[in-house]
Amino acid sequence: MSGMMDTVLNLGINEGVARGIVEATGNERFGLDLHRRFIQMFASVVLGVDSSLLHGVIRERQADSEADRLSDLSSADL
Repeated sequence: MSGMMDTVLNLGINEGVARGIVEATGNERFGLDLHRRFIQMFASVVLGVDSSLLHGVIRERQADSEADRLSDLSSADL
């Protein structure tokens, strides 16, 4: 939404927490995707990394895996 400040979601998600989420839910992709989203948001909002660079990496992974959507990426892709 225009005029809104960017917010870092999933604050505190690190590799250990992501592993715990995977163990608790039995869904590896879910835990890895939460961690990926946090890294992307933190890099963009806090560190000032150009978000197009981060999105470019994900787009390359999608192309390599022939995934139509981000949600089609597997755990191995993430």
